[in-house]
Amino acid sequence: MSRVKVRLVTTIYVSHLEWEDGPGSMQNVVSDSSVCERQEVDSLTMAEAKALSYDDLRFEYGLNFEEDSPDGFEEFNFALQYLNEATGKWCHLKSISK
Repeated sequence: MSRVKVRLVTTIYVSHLEWEDGPGSMQNVVSDSSVCERQEVDSLTMAEAKALSYDDLRFEYGLNFEEDSPDGFEEFNFALQYLNEATGKWCHLKSISK
């Protein structure tokens, strides 16, 4: 079986309040996102990569996972990607949940 390079991508969502007509008017919660970290996992078969769980990544590979803020204004999303050798592009494999 062929092997693929796998990485964990962390996306952070930071929310902030905006007012329509200044303070005291209607509020909206606006969220901005950015990819903040990419951690190489390993070279695995596609079946091994699809079977990876949060616990596997944390304990077997020693990867760090940020915690969401208690007020909900910082949230983290985790996804595994694999390198498609034919195109040279990273492709989504699966989302990782805690």
